[in-house]
Amino acid sequence: MENKYLISIDYGCDLSMKECIKNNIIPIQLSYVIDDTLLKDNLDEKEYIKIYKKVRKGKKTSIISTNIYVYLDFFYNLLKKNKNILHICEGNLESNNYKWANFAKEVLKEEYNDLNIVIINSNSLSLGAGMLALEASKKRSEDVSLEDVSTWILENAKNVNSIFASHKAKNHVIENGLNKMLSKKTILKLKANGDLELANGTSFNDLYSFLKSGIINSDNSFKNQTLYISHSDNIKDAKVCGEKIKEELGFKNVYYSYMGPSVISNIGTNFLALFFFKDKCI
Repeated sequence: MENKYLISIDYGCDLSMKECIKNNIIPIQLSYVIDDTLLKDNLDEKEYIKIYKKVRKGKKTSIISTNIYVYLDFFYNLLKKNKNILHICEGNLESNNYKWANFAKEVLKEEYNDLNIVIINSNSLSLGAGMLALEASKKRSEDVSLEDVSTWILENAKNVNSIFASHKAKNHVIENGLNKMLSKKTILKLKANGDLELANGTSFNDLYSFLKSGIINSDNSFKNQTLYISHSDNIKDAKVCGEKIKEELGFKNVYYSYMGPSVISNIGTNFLALFFFKDKCI
């Protein structure tokens, strides 16, 4: 049933193009600006490393924002291949991405009477949305229908735990609300409603204790689950943290990815983001 419907994702879900091709996931690709140069993001981790080097030297980066025309063009090209599409948005129900995607769907309905585009907000950021797309791809390969996969995502998206942690007091960040929260050594968690809030802990060293305190006394088992970690050019920190959590809490494996330009422009370097399923958000 893999070719019965398409799976697509928003820009900023931090899956590499290699991973998208491997899992037959179609990502929106946007352009970004760095050092006054406009470039298309090819979701190439080697290119991301080059961007981080420039950011560490003080270069600023920004993303060309999404709008209804981005989604119209994206969906229009997908509909040439298949009129059955599952699209996973980054962010919550109030995000512009979710609104623009649905506006585009309504416009396209006037031209395609038989289209079947299911748009789901992931209620998550970065690889939190990416992991839902990967899980959806697995289920599609197991011949799970579009309707059943959509239902599964809606039921499980609210149980995605999203934890963000900064490492060094001096990060290369742009001063906005989120960055001011993250510019100090701190841990943030994404609540079930999609809002970020400060959590206990001040560094990567506190991550394990924070996770364990939230997971202990839970009936949730991680032995068959993947821990997803995205990082902003600090793979060594990511692997040290990931392997410790895997060993101590029993995750089956750990998936690592680079944060792309959409995240770089907001938080800079030296951050980790952890994502996993649990019976409720900690």
